[in-house]
Amino acid sequence: MWTGTFGSPGTNPAGVRFVLEEAQGVLKGRVLLEDPVSKNYIELGNVTGRRTAGGNAAWELDSHGLSVSGTFDQNHFAGKLSFPAVDDDPSYEGDLVLDR
Repeated sequence: MWTGTFGSPGTNPAGVRFVLEEAQGVLKGRVLLEDPVSKNYIELGNVTGRRTAGGNAAWELDSHGLSVSGTFDQNHFAGKLSFPAVDDDPSYEGDLVLDR
């Protein structure tokens, strides 16, 4: 389980959790976002992606367009989390930091 935050300069970071399994470079799992009021994690759905031998990885939410890219370094992950524009809401990209 990988837990951390995502955010951009000038914003309050939001909590996020990824439950990931890896087999031969293929990543599968789930993503959960932290409710800012209750602090409970709410499941968004399943994710799939790939990890290379060098630790670079990318995965995305199967149904909503959320995507992640970055690098694993032992028990740490650093990268970007992105949401596409939806209706009147603009697209978003923020820094993502996770620890296991």
